[in-house]
Amino acid sequence: MLNVASLPMTLRLTPAHQSSEALSLQFATWAAASICGGLLSTALQAAGKVQLGGITMVFDEHATLLILTLIACAAPIFYLKLPDPVPEKNSSHHWLHIHREDWPLLLRSLVPTLCIATGAGLSIQFLNLFFSHVHHLSSRDYSAFGSISNVLVLFVGLLVPEVKRRFGWRGAILGVQIVAVGLLVVMGLTELQKAAVWALPVAVAAFILRQPLMSMAGPSTSELTMSYVGERNRELVSACSGAIWSGAWWIAARTFQILRSHDLPYWQVFLTTGVLYLFGTVAYLGLIRVVEKRHASEASSDPLPAQEPV
Repeated sequence: MLNVASLPMTLRLTPAHQSSEALSLQFATWAAASICGGLLSTALQAAGKVQLGGITMVFDEHATLLILTLIACAAPIFYLKLPDPVPEKNSSHHWLHIHREDWPLLLRSLVPTLCIATGAGLSIQFLNLFFSHVHHLSSRDYSAFGSISNVLVLFVGLLVPEVKRRFGWRGAILGVQIVAVGLLVVMGLTELQKAAVWALPVAVAAFILRQPLMSMAGPSTSELTMSYVGERNRELVSACSGAIWSGAWWIAARTFQILRSHDLPYWQVFLTTGVLYLFGTVAYLGLIRVVEKRHASEASSDPLPAQEPV
């Protein structure tokens, strides 16, 4: 429910010319929270036991989760302090009501999300199995490399507005995701040469760089989708996107189970994932063209400022 309202509310609270910066900070905040949560968990469990006034406090997994949950309970206090601006256009219909002319718009906007979410479900949640079974990487080393990747996600996410200004929608979405898909394929193909000395370093490097690049496209794809569907459909699209991500990961998990039960190697699973990613990335091209044409027509229709007489 939180993710359903977060994107539309962020765009409503933020001026239009600062939407890229706001969404980038929102995505970077999740990466920062993951890093802080991991550091806090490590510090608490490293402390072990603490004596405080004759009371022994044991910081095990249960206590760590309880402390993190209590910290999260402070979030509603900050949400209550946010302003609730009035929408620019009041609608007489419920937000679940869909206008007939909006059906093609909504379906077209959700196709890339379906492809990307399914591809992510086939790769992200099983990367630890790939490194464990193929390259015999320990869980501790995998967690360390994952932490490095999360740090890169945080810093790279802050560069999204500048990348979009310099390279436009195509560079911020298509270019970044195509490179990330290429890294995923390279990582999977190392299974064919897993006995080679260079296989593990190449796979680890591709793993560390792939996630920041895929996450880098997140703010831009969200902004593009919200611009494409318009203000009156933002809440509905956000809800559908959340449902698609949850459902796609479940379907991907079942698909992965079936594929592995037939002894399909990991590299073929990742190639299938790469095809899904590419299809979703190319699907964004249609949305980009529509949004660019819309912005161009709006810019041409704006009246020019009156010139002062010389």
